Amino acid sequence: MSPIIVRLRSLALVAVMAVAAPFAMAGDDPVAAMAGILHDLNHYPTAEEKETLKAIAEDSDNSDAVKVIATSMREMQHKVSPDHAAKLESIASDESLPEDVRKLAGVLVEINHKPGPDHAETLKSLK
Repeated sequence: MSPIIVRLRSLALVAVMAVAAPFAMAGDDPVAAMAGILHDLNHYPTAEEKETLKAIAEDSDNSDAVKVIATSMREMQHKVSPDHAAKLESIASDESLPEDVRKLAGVLVEINHKPGPDHAETLKSLK
């Protein structure tokens, strides 16, 4: 096989992996994926993390609450917007939602720049 074809195949593989990675990271547990992103947050999500959050928000298998959390995280700049904060507070207080979803929403609404020590423990328990 010629070296050019080998290189082209390698480049094609890298391209496929780059496109598929955010969807693979979202995995079967979007709450755990978002908790991991939030745990390591420094002011706002990275470009790669934003792609993962976008995939979570667009996944029709995820609940509306999970989609709101993902969108709020993706659009945050140091902290979530007032509009997102109101939605997150509603999620955090909704006893009909799973506990992990409520906890994640509660942590996210309180973050300013990065998670504090109290938030870190909660996020570790969700990962």
